[in-house]
Amino acid sequence: MNGLRILGLGLVLVLAATGCGGDSEAPPEIQYEVLGTWTGTTATGVWVEMHISAEATGCCSRVASGQGRLAPAAGDTLAFNTLGFNQTGHVFFNLFGGEPETLLGQFSGGFESSASLAGVMLGPEAFGQPAVGPFTADSLPLVLHRQ
Repeated sequence: MNGLRILGLGLVLVLAATGCGGDSEAPPEIQYEVLGTWTGTTATGVWVEMHISAEATGCCSRVASGQGRLAPAAGDTLAFNTLGFNQTGHVFFNLFGGEPETLLGQFSGGFESSASLAGVMLGPEAFGQPAVGPFTADSLPLVLHRQ
């Protein structure tokens, strides 16, 4: 499953490399940082907590990483590591957990405000991987609130 992590990191680095470049056609700069603790619950009752502890600097695309926990509807808590990016108008995180680390899900969304991220969670089946964890291939709406 390290191949998934490398693939995810490769995607993050390619997107980060597209940067602002200083030209007049560059996208606007990032408004909010993702550092901090974010929590939310999907409509199916999966509680998600992400603590983003590192975020690179940059105007238009920043790699970010951290750890978190999932709790499927009164089930056991599952720890994960997260790697993703904060980009102008979009936030994306892969959630990796278990032994060996496997892709548990992916959050894709954007800032509603400095304290709120709205998006969807996708399970590994959406990317052709075996089903693992509480997320299915379906898009589950999720709003994360900064704590």
